Amino acid sequence: MLANPGEHVGVVIVRAARRRQSRSSLSSPRRSPQSANMTSALGSTAMKYTATKNPPAFHEAMLGSAIQLSVLGYLWVQHTSAAACLTSPLACLSDLGAADPWGRQVALTVCLCTFFWIYSVLNRTAAGGSDPSIVDRLWSILPEAYTLHWFVARPSRRGALMCALTLTWGLRLTYNFARKGGFSGGEDYRWAEIRKWFNAPGWKWEVFNLVFICFAQQARAPPPPPPPPARPRRPHAFSPSLRRNR
Repeated sequence: MLANPGEHVGVVIVRAARRRQSRSSLSSPRRSPQSANMTSALGSTAMKYTATKNPPAFHEAMLGSAIQLSVLGYLWVQHTSAAACLTSPLACLSDLGAADPWGRQVALTVCLCTFFWIYSVLNRTAAGGSDPSIVDRLWSILPEAYTLHWFVARPSRRGALMCALTLTWGLRLTYNFARKGGFSGGEDYRWAEIRKWFNAPGWKWEVFNLVFICFAQQARAPPPPPPPPARPRRPHAFSPSLRRNR
């Protein structure tokens, strides 16, 4: 029992205030640290995937990126018409109108990857290190530009259908991304999470940003080249037209 009645009243008030605070914290939704970032409109996504809880090691991420870029480069040079633009990029870029459409697309994509990397390095975060969020902001816009480029280079009904489908997909994805605050500025909360994997700021994060984010991801974005025009089929030896002409 307290000797001073005023002290007893003060203890009761403090306990009541603490109970009200605990009830309000339980009834109101708890705001995550990501609420101030670009996904605040619809809240943040819980990190439930195994890859997030057990991120890859740096050498594993670099090995996977190197394999992807090597395979794509080999296919582009050996099995597509982009070999001329990849072996002589300056000549290709100096005369884009005369360049092969697919080679022109590959050369422009490489230039765009380089621009992404330079922009991310210049646009540093408050914690230090590059900010590659521009890649996400253009992820739903570039495919439409790539498909439109193909349609203009080789107009066809198939190309028109591809443009319509890609535009529909891009508008839907861009709208959802904008609704979540994706174009409001600031670093994407996913990159802020991945930066922790490589102890950013530091050289590992910068190499990961250059090789995987800016190049390996964007190299897979352009659509594959359309098939060449079909050659006229040679009549079969047993076709009715040949039998009639004999």
